[in-house]
Amino acid sequence: MKSAVLSLLLATPLHASGWDYPTQEQWGESFEMCDTADQSPIDIVTDNAINDDFVCTKDFEWNVNYNHTTFRLANNGHSIVLQAVEPSIIDQQGEYDLSGTFFDSNDVEYFGLESPQNTIGRFPNYFAPDRNVYGSDPSDFCLHSFHFHWSTEDEFGSEHTVDGEYFPLEVHFVHYLCDSNSLGATLEQFQSGEMVEDARDLGTDVHQLGVVGIFFDIVENATNPAFDAIFGAELEHLDDIQFPGKRDADEIIDDLDLTQLIPDDVNTAGYYAYEGSLTTPPCTNIVRWHVMQSHGWIGAEQMDKFRQLLGDSYGEAMAPNFRLVQENKNDVYACMEGEETEEETNKGDEDNTFDIIVWCLFVVICVCQLVLGIACCMRNRHKDTKTQPMVNKH
Repeated sequence: MKSAVLSLLLATPLHASGWDYPTQEQWGESFEMCDTADQSPIDIVTDNAINDDFVCTKDFEWNVNYNHTTFRLANNGHSIVLQAVEPSIIDQQGEYDLSGTFFDSNDVEYFGLESPQNTIGRFPNYFAPDRNVYGSDPSDFCLHSFHFHWSTEDEFGSEHTVDGEYFPLEVHFVHYLCDSNSLGATLEQFQSGEMVEDARDLGTDVHQLGVVGIFFDIVENATNPAFDAIFGAELEHLDDIQFPGKRDADEIIDDLDLTQLIPDDVNTAGYYAYEGSLTTPPCTNIVRWHVMQSHGWIGAEQMDKFRQLLGDSYGEAMAPNFRLVQENKNDVYACMEGEETEEETNKGDEDNTFDIIVWCLFVVICVCQLVLGIACCMRNRHKDTKTQPMVNKH
């Protein structure tokens, strides 16, 4: 399977960022964290996933502002990225170079909604395998942006797999720990593997990114309004972002309904959780992954629109833009309805057996002490009887 998938990646170009998908097996030569033992994505083996209510909750209360419909859409050469924005009232004339601001084709200024104060999405740290180590849970995770992964064929495309099965499309909603104030500030703390290890040695919970992954299934003869909004009614957005830097202005869409992109049952259907990394260089291994059990959907013709996107101005296709599954030493948890895994159940049975043995020993000791006490009393009474003086009867 791996060699077949790898052959699909050979059409991807080398980007100015210094990495590409065809050479992903060599990423570790330039980016040290890409060779750690806790990389992503992974193949989720459902039979091996641990169901433990103490480690993760079954429900996932993802607080998303579904009323927000305005997003900046960009082609970064590796994927298309969407970030919530809204019109700016600070610098209408564009006189200042303000960080985090964008201008559309009409010179209307927008700023990104990515700070803890204005993010449109957040969720508590529901998955905490090291809760006993770090004590209290960290703060909420705040949404920064989201992007997609796909392939040239329907049989592949997703980064994560479930029991070896790929899906045609996977979206990643990237969150950072709200206490860090921004995604950039979080990544700045962990620029190298040494920095990650040093922080871990100091007792810091280094898993300060929270990514929500959702798979999409293809539906024939149907169109999802969310992807119509992304590509444009007349494919105008698709044309403007066909390759990186095609237009000088930023592409702004104002009619994206997130309820059409995020499944209705995303909060209740459960999810698989594990600790891993970013799936692109520098592969920073500070991510808590939440791969959702519920799926979204996309029309077959809409899926083809993704495949029209280019990675550069020379006409090289962006797809396939997914990383192969990696080896990961960390446990995978099934955060959903179901009985505790056999491992947890056996552990509970062992604890009960130990308690029974201790109780039995306690009872035996008490009985022995009681028997010894009775025996001593009887012996003393018998001794007293023998030493009493004899009385002669006349």
